[in-house]
Amino acid sequence: MMSTLIMSLLLVAALAWFGMTMRVKIGVLCRLRPEVRWDHPGQRLLAMLRVAFAQAKMFKEPLPGLMHAFIFWGFLILLVRSISMVGLAYTATGEWSLLGFLPALDRSYTWLKDWTELVVLAMVIVALFRRLVIRPERLTISESGYIILGLIGLLMVTDFLFDGSRFALGLGIGEKAFAPVGATMASWMSGLPAETLNVMKTGSYWLHIVTLLYFLNFLPISKHFHVITAIPNVFFSRLGPAGALTPILDIENQERFGVSRARDLTWKQALDGYSCTECGRCSVNCPAYQSGKSLNPKMLIDDLRDFVKAREDALLKGTEGDEGPSLAETIGEEAVWSCTTCRSCEENCPVTITHVDKIVDLRRNLVLMEGRYNPEIGTALKNFENKSNPWGLPRNDRGAWAVEAGAPLLSTKKTADVLFFMGCFAAYDDRNKKVAAAVIRLLQRAGVDFAVLGGTEGCCGDPV
Repeated sequence: MMSTLIMSLLLVAALAWFGMTMRVKIGVLCRLRPEVRWDHPGQRLLAMLRVAFAQAKMFKEPLPGLMHAFIFWGFLILLVRSISMVGLAYTATGEWSLLGFLPALDRSYTWLKDWTELVVLAMVIVALFRRLVIRPERLTISESGYIILGLIGLLMVTDFLFDGSRFALGLGIGEKAFAPVGATMASWMSGLPAETLNVMKTGSYWLHIVTLLYFLNFLPISKHFHVITAIPNVFFSRLGPAGALTPILDIENQERFGVSRARDLTWKQALDGYSCTECGRCSVNCPAYQSGKSLNPKMLIDDLRDFVKAREDALLKGTEGDEGPSLAETIGEEAVWSCTTCRSCEENCPVTITHVDKIVDLRRNLVLMEGRYNPEIGTALKNFENKSNPWGLPRNDRGAWAVEAGAPLLSTKKTADVLFFMGCFAAYDDRNKKVAAAVIRLLQRAGVDFAVLGGTEGCCGDPV
C-alpha cells in the first residue's frame, strides 16, 4: 500500500508539472501564425520513419551518428521497461512485467533489454569522452548536456542494481536466466547480507523512478526538448522542391511582410527552434560560416528559440509589443545578409529544420517594412526595378547576341513549341553566354521549334 501511495503521488506531481510546462509550449505554438503542415500524411509518415526513427541523416559522421542512434533506439526499446517499473508499485508481489501475458516474448525482451542498457551505457561514456576530451568545435558544450547524459547513465545503472539485488535475494529466478547483465551483477552481490540487498533493491528502484520522472520534466526546459519535438517536427517537415522559397501569398493585400517579432513566426518556425539539437552539423557545412562570415546557422535557430521563449507570457496573453530589439537585430543583420541560400544547413540537419526560409523572412521584413539593407543591395534592387537585371545594363541588349547567333525571336515568329528563357546571367555574362550558345546549337541540331524573348525578357527573380 505504501509503495502504491508513493508512486501515485510521484506520478501525479510529475505529470502535472510536465502538463503545465507543455501547456505553455503548445499554447505558444497555437498563438503563432497558422501554416498547413498535415497534407500528404503518407509521405510525411514515410519521412518520419526514415529520418526520425531510422536516423537516416545521422550517419554522415559514422561514430557520433551511431552513438546518437544507439541511445535513441535504446530509449525506444526501454520504454516497455520503464512502464513495467512503474507498474511494479501496483502489485502485491512486486513482480510484474508488461509482456508477462506472453512468456516467450517476455523472456526475449528481458534479454534484449539487458544488452540494450549495456549498449546505451557504453554510448553515454563515448558521448562524455567526446565532450570532455575530443570537444568538437561544432558541439555546444553545456551543463544541460552533462545533466542529460548523467540522468541516462543513472537510469541504466539503477536498473542493473535493481535486477542484481533482486536476483541475489532469490527473486525473479525465471527472469534471471534471460538477463545476462543482471545475473552477473547478482553473482557479484551474492555474498552480501539480505538486509543490505533489500536496501539496494528498494533504493535503486525508487532512485530509478525519481530519475525517470525528473528526466521527463527536465527535457522541455532544456535544449534537449528535441527528444520530445524532433519526431513531430520531422513529420511536419517541408515537402516539395528543396530549393523553392515560400511565396508571399496575396501580396497586393498584405500589410506586413516577413518576420520582425515573435508573433510574426509560424508555429512550425517556432517548432523548429524547439527541435534544434545544437549538433552543429549545419554550421560546419555552411559556406558563409566556414569563410569567416558572422552567420552561424546553429546560433540563428537557437537565438530564434530563445527570442520566442523570452516572450512566451506575452504571446499567450496576446500582448507582445514592438518595444525592444527585433528578431533580426537579435540575430544580427550582418548575419542575416551573409546567407547564400544554398540550403546546405538544411541538407545536413538531422531533424529537418529549415533555416533559409526564416532568413528570407527576416530579409523581407528589413527590405519591405524597414527599408534597411546594404547599399550594394540597394543598387542591385534599383537595377532590377529600372533595367530588370542586377547590373543595370541596357534592357535592349538583353540576349541580342542570341538573335545574332540565329535564335528566333518570339515576337517575330509569333508561336513556338519551346521558349528558351535565358535569364540574366546567360543574357549578359560572357562565361554564361557560352553555355547558352551551346544550348541554342543543340536545339537547332535537334530540330526543336523554339524561340527567345530577346529584349522583352525580364528578370525571373532568382538573383533577387
